[in-house]
Amino acid sequence: MKYGIFIPGLPGPLETYDSMFEAYEAAKYAAEETDIFHEVKEVD
Repeated sequence: MKYGIFIPGLPGPLETYDSMFEAYEAAKYAAEETDIFHEVKEVD
């Protein structure tokens, strides 16, 4: 299973990861750097 980082309102994932933990850490870092909420969701 893969996990993607999304910004609500924009189509498609910005990046995909094999691990939910990696995706969460990347989303957290991106949100801190940009002050924009990044969401992690399962992708096929």
